Amino acid sequence: MVKKALYIGCFFFFLSGCTEGKNNASVPIQPLSTHIPSPKETLPPTFSSSPSVSVSSSCQITREKKHLEGNSMEPMIKNGSWTTLLKGYYDCGLIAPQKGDIVAGVYGGNKLPLIKTVVATHSDQVQIINKKLVVNGQEVKNSAQQSYTFSDAELKMLQMYIINTTIPEKTVFLLGDNVHNSIDSRKFGAISIQDIIGKFEIL
Repeated sequence: MVKKALYIGCFFFFLSGCTEGKNNASVPIQPLSTHIPSPKETLPPTFSSSPSVSVSSSCQITREKKHLEGNSMEPMIKNGSWTTLLKGYYDCGLIAPQKGDIVAGVYGGNKLPLIKTVVATHSDQVQIINKKLVVNGQEVKNSAQQSYTFSDAELKMLQMYIINTTIPEKTVFLLGDNVHNSIDSRKFGAISIQDIIGKFEIL
């Protein structure tokens, strides 16, 4: 199994315990070695984990409870909520990440995975229309039907990965549920499905 820290928005925690970032509020964006948080971003949250329970010995899927403190996945996941990570869920090769899945994954060579919602896959039609991300003809909104805001730089980042209304095969776009305060595909573009390490269930 992959032993890595998990990262939520501009926040992170370790699978084996909790940590509180002291110097950096988030992980690198693209090739940068550091990230300076915007005024809207908060300090890193902490997570606590319950013991892992194997749910599939053949595929090595484990079920791990995680306690969330942070706001990058609000309003879908409230600060202080418990989440369940199905670590290794996609490793069996039976299913790929799907639009709407809440997943944990890494990006840009960074070792700290993030937790986000899959908003587009290679099989989806993806466009940028009137400065909005549109998937399968519908504007992408969060769980509360709020519109995402995109800077010109963020739109350019997304557009880099959209070729003939699709993103590259075996990649996904990820967004946090917090439309204003989340480090996601607006900052780093699409990520490979090979970098998705698990799927989350919300308790």
